[in-house]
Formats: sequence, structure tokens, C-alpha cells
Amino acid sequence: MKNATFALFAVVASLALSSGCCKQSVFARAVAGHVSEDQCRKILDSAGDPPVSIICPGEEITLCWRASGASTVDIVATDMNNSQSFTQPATSGVLYLQPKSDTSIDITPTGSTCAKTTKKVNVLNQPEVATFDARWHDGNKCDYMTYSVDPLFISSSVLASFDTALWQPIISYSPDGQTEQTVVCTTPPFLTGQHVDDLYGFKLDTPFVTQMLQGTHKADGEWRYAVLAKCPSGPFVCNAAGVYQFAMTLQCK
Repeated sequence: MKNATFALFAVVASLALSSGCCKQSVFARAVAGHVSEDQCRKILDSAGDPPVSIICPGEEITLCWRASGASTVDIVATDMNNSQSFTQPATSGVLYLQPKSDTSIDITPTGSTCAKTTKKVNVLNQPEVATFDARWHDGNKCDYMTYSVDPLFISSSVLASFDTALWQPIISYSPDGQTEQTVVCTTPPFLTGQHVDDLYGFKLDTPFVTQMLQGTHKADGEWRYAVLAKCPSGPFVCNAAGVYQFAMTLQCK
């Protein structure tokens, strides 16, 4: 099993490199599966921009792009063994690829030295561990933490098989009302988890201990976690703006 340190869907950010004087621009999305050019245009206008797209061996990826300042774009897809180069119309377009292994795709307006975007595609030839950043649904209530895996950027054939919480329930506590100390809340129990899409519930009893998920569950969709740990001062008091990392093992059907 291979470890992959990609924090999926944690931050939406543009990878286009440009400066104030750059006359070209380009942005793109690498969509899992085969989508039409019309669907691509809608995705470019509305979808997020995860750091990696994930597919299974033999599946397609649809590269959608939009560019300006050049009549064509140069596309270079590179994996561990070779690279492929394409020149395509710049305004907008689609390109269908079938990567055999992890692939980096560079899209550059032809001749530009200041505008480029890179899309990463991960091909699950074996189970891999991916990290996800969860945030509080309502930090004022510490109700539950959540993250979502967008089905546009992960194959429906990708399953979640194991889950691990990569953090401890730590609070600041003043036993005498004067001196404050940092303590780790008692586990187990630690967390109850749920894959919302199929209403599957499970438990993570201990931080940093991997738990097998029973049954078959697609990785895409929303994952929720509620804290059950016992703290000296009572219920767990959360950091409303906190980010809590989970490691999930992904594999293909």
C-alpha cells in the first residue's frame, strides 16, 4: 500500500501563474470520467479546484480548459515513463486522456512565459492513503466536523476501506481556576463517523489508530465526525476555526 500525501479538497485555489503585466491567462480542471464540452464549460464556471483528481486504471480523465492571450495552448502530460504533447485551440476545449499511472498535466498558452496551470491525476494501481481536512459544521456549537469529496474529481469506482484520525482531542483546562494546563481528553470513545450518502455509521475509538470500514463505500460524498471523548471540564471544547486531518485508504473496486 502506498502513502499519498495529498490534502484533498481542503483549499480551493488557482494554480495559474501570472503577474500584473501578463497578457495571457489559463485555468483548467481535470474531471474524472468522460464529460462533454458543454459540461466542461459549466464545470469551469462553478466547480472547485482540488489539488489532485483520482481515477482507477483504464479510466478516462477529461481535461477542460479556458485560456486567453494566445491562439493555441500547449499541453504536456507526463507520467513516470514518458510524456505526451498536444497543441489545442486556446479559447476553450476538452482533451480526453487515459493515464496509466500518476500524471502531471501542464497547460500553457503557446509562447507564454507567465501563464501556466498544472493538473495532477492520481491513478490507483494499488491502495493508497490520502489525507482530508475536516472543519466544524458549526464551530460555535462544536456539533460535528465534516469534509466532502467532490464526485467530479474522483471516480465512482474508488472505495474508502480504512479511516484514521490524525489528531488528538486536546483542550486547555484550569483545574483550580487559576493555572491553565493543556490536557488530552480520554479515549475511547473518540469519534462517531458517518458517510452521509449511504447512511453508513462507524466509530474511531482512538487517535492515530486505523479502523477498517465494514462493507463497500464509495469515497465521494460527505463524511462527518462527532467527538465523544471525555474531557476533565466536560464536553470537548473545539477550536471553531480548527482544521482536523483524517487519513483514508482508497482503493478501486
